[in-house]
Amino acid sequence: MNVMQIARTQSELNQALQKFRSQKKRIGFIPTMGGLHAGHLSLVRQAKKQTQAAVVSIFVNPTQFGPHEDFKKYPRRERQDLRLLKSVKTDVVFIPSVKEIYPKKKIAFIQPGHFAQGLCGAKRQGHFRGVVTVVHRLFEMVKPNAAFFGQKDFQQFKVIEDLVRRKKLKIKLAMCPIIREADGLAMSSRNQYLSKQDRLRAKQLFVTLTLADKAIRLGWRQTSELQLMLKAYLSCFVDQIDYVAIVDPERLKAVRTVKKTVLVALAAFIGNTRLIDNLVIQV
Repeated sequence: MNVMQIARTQSELNQALQKFRSQKKRIGFIPTMGGLHAGHLSLVRQAKKQTQAAVVSIFVNPTQFGPHEDFKKYPRRERQDLRLLKSVKTDVVFIPSVKEIYPKKKIAFIQPGHFAQGLCGAKRQGHFRGVVTVVHRLFEMVKPNAAFFGQKDFQQFKVIEDLVRRKKLKIKLAMCPIIREADGLAMSSRNQYLSKQDRLRAKQLFVTLTLADKAIRLGWRQTSELQLMLKAYLSCFVDQIDYVAIVDPERLKAVRTVKKTVLVALAAFIGNTRLIDNLVIQV
């Protein structure tokens, strides 16, 4: 019978993981900020398939939020999150305090590599510095064999992949498919900020991506023309477009002409809620 253990400190975490380590079981790790949904649970299922122990952290990381972002109102619902994690047989849940993650007053930040430039990195100054700092700290604490991330945060995955490479960490990273609502909206903790009417508009992010897919299949190749068309469509439904980008998925560099597989990524505001989505389109 699977008994889910909850740890709040490094020593409690070590104790919870000790039996897995002593049996030389592979540990799979999913870092989250809570506000869990079916997308997160799919990552736990992947971890259970590929490793022998699934560890999930819940930590709303203050260093990855900008001064006017939603740190204070970000969903915190521990009991509900724990119930969901238990339903997918999570082995260990790590819920550290800010002091446990950042014991010193002065945080030793890790600078992200070049993948943090452009896309979300251009608009959210300091965001990826906070992400790589907390993920590196969590990797140090959990010491996993593998870590699982969702494709919705494609750029974040590339930034963390680069961190693992630069720090020579022996952690296998897995990018797992985006889990979507029935109408295509990518599942996100921030979706709960949306009113009923805003929620109807939000599905147009995915519609915009499917338009890109159709246009490319019909022979559109100039990315400048594609972007104009996609922005014109999306602007009818959102309050502000952050970006619509067509990039090489390996390097995250903009491409002028679609010649091979591309990543179409976008970010937009509906009301005060910033949503992101992406689609890998093969040519």
